[in-house]
Amino acid sequence: MEGVSKTSYTSGTVTHNGVSWTLQQALIGDSPGFDRYNGTKAWRIRYRTSGNQGEISMNQDVTGIDSITFLYAQFGSDPTTPVLRVEYSTNSGSTWTQAGSDITTLGVTTLTRWSHYLNVSGSVRIRIRAISGGNGRRANIDDLAFKVTVVSSPVTSSITSQINNVCNGDALGSLTVTATDGTTPYTYNWSNTATTATISTLGAGTYTVTVTDAGGTTATSSATITEPTALNTTISSQTNVACFGESTGSLTASVTGGTSPYTYNWNSGETSATITGKAAGTYTVSVLDSNGCGEGPPP
Repeated sequence: MEGVSKTSYTSGTVTHNGVSWTLQQALIGDSPGFDRYNGTKAWRIRYRTSGNQGEISMNQDVTGIDSITFLYAQFGSDPTTPVLRVEYSTNSGSTWTQAGSDITTLGVTTLTRWSHYLNVSGSVRIRIRAISGGNGRRANIDDLAFKVTVVSSPVTSSITSQINNVCNGDALGSLTVTATDGTTPYTYNWSNTATTATISTLGAGTYTVTVTDAGGTTATSSATITEPTALNTTISSQTNVACFGESTGSLTASVTGGTSPYTYNWNSGETSATITGKAAGTYTVSVLDSNGCGEGPPP
């Protein structure tokens, strides 16, 4: 309690370890031979059979308390000592719940440690009360401490970026997973053994990632990289030249798969699906879809 001062039992506030406390029928004592402390000062709390009872209470919330510890002892040579009770509140002091057992063995002249594993998340505050005992009987409390654990929500994840393959057979896809909540840092484990938030050079298929936060909570997300069906070109219509030397032949190319519209490049220079007025000979066509994916001349 070094650095903190309150010398009367009237209600007042002090700041201890960055937290504001209200002291009622309690003060900060430093009387050698009477106050028992681990240093130069200690809380001193007293019980009253009427009126306000001794209480040391946080008047602000903290986020999550893992455990509470303090030292306690009898004050001076008081013939009896008050019974102490530790309580916590998760609704800013509207209601209180007992933490651990009452401290009834206060007839000790050396500081004795009391601890309790509270494990309460969210907004919480604590208080210590003198609940029974002889009128005016006092006890010392020192080294009051609590381990604050900031309890966050479990980690969540989602696929926030996806690039699909635009040509059949490509491996140019990518996925990015974004983790939120939980406790950083995060680790990533993809079904293709990758361990980064973003994975690339992906072929078509489904990919799953498990995100683990520093607290051990996990979240799983998956996405499917797609690709167009394979581009396929056939000659669906052919009219041969009827008489020698004529130019009356025609050909029509038909395309499936890929992504329309398509562009056509015949070895005779035409760029439409159908060519007409052709003399006898061999004609080939190459086709590109709207993504630039190609199909060579049909067999």
